[in-house]
Amino acid sequence: MSIATGSERSASRALNEAAAVDVVRVGLIDEDGYDAELYQDYLDEVSPGRYRVHWYGDEVQGGEALRGNAADIFLVDHRLGGHSGLDIVDKARLTGLDRPIVVLTGQGSRAIDLESMRLGAADFLDKNTLSPALLERSLRYSLKQWRVVRQLERTNEELETARQQVELLANTDYLTGLANRRHFIELCERMRQRARFGGTVNCFLLIDLDHFKRINDTFGHSAGDYALQAFGQLMRRVLRPNDIMGRIGGEEFAALLPNCDLDGGRAVGERLRQATEEEAIRHLDTELALTVSGGVAAVDTEPGAIDRAMSLADSALYAAKQAGRNRVFIAD
Repeated sequence: MSIATGSERSASRALNEAAAVDVVRVGLIDEDGYDAELYQDYLDEVSPGRYRVHWYGDEVQGGEALRGNAADIFLVDHRLGGHSGLDIVDKARLTGLDRPIVVLTGQGSRAIDLESMRLGAADFLDKNTLSPALLERSLRYSLKQWRVVRQLERTNEELETARQQVELLANTDYLTGLANRRHFIELCERMRQRARFGGTVNCFLLIDLDHFKRINDTFGHSAGDYALQAFGQLMRRVLRPNDIMGRIGGEEFAALLPNCDLDGGRAVGERLRQATEEEAIRHLDTELALTVSGGVAAVDTEPGAIDRAMSLADSALYAAKQAGRNRVFIAD
């Protein structure tokens, strides 16, 4: 129910609304409809046409209005028949209420004041000492405070999103979306430490695209970039979700395979090698024939294990290249 009181103020309110003044919707949850008229008169006296009081006469209407955020700000009587206005507000907070609340009471109780603040009320007003200026000021500052808090929350959310994006950029290879070298080694080191306490066996796989320079020289760097992207996607498809993958050099990729021994690591490398050889990679009108060579090494759990495994896998990779490429070798 909307209350519009004072015929002498109606023309002023209509004029202000026509002049595009932002009218603040004030939801009054109170059993006494006379209070709605009184508060409308109070607000019109201080700021004609700025506020529009909407009256909700019981806890059912009030609860629906709160949950639906039907007003810009709510005035809630502390007592609503046999119910507590604070209980209604508390329940509404759990089901969608996102508006500032000003609590009204006929008893100037410190306990009610503290309980109102605990439940997130913006202000607490004693009806016995309420004046037009006090009511309007409470609504104005409560709204301002609520808007500032919401803006800060939005800013914090935006900052957190930006922080996550910066972290992602710092940790990710821009072409393939895999971990870059620094982040890949960090992830491998964490896995090594877990393996040390968990007693698991890990394996290191190093992969290099064969004759990659030839692709760049023959078809251009855009084709080379496309080949790297395509291989990164293929690597994700072939390897397990919990395997750690990264691009650690120009055409060099690596993976740490948890709970995987040397034979298992070679099997994974062989699947990746075969999938690469069979993959049809087309860039514009050109089909890019890719093959890879790989080296596999066990990863111990002592400090420095990742560097040792990478060095061993690199030696095995070199041997695979020397043996004719397009094959995967296990480190001695």
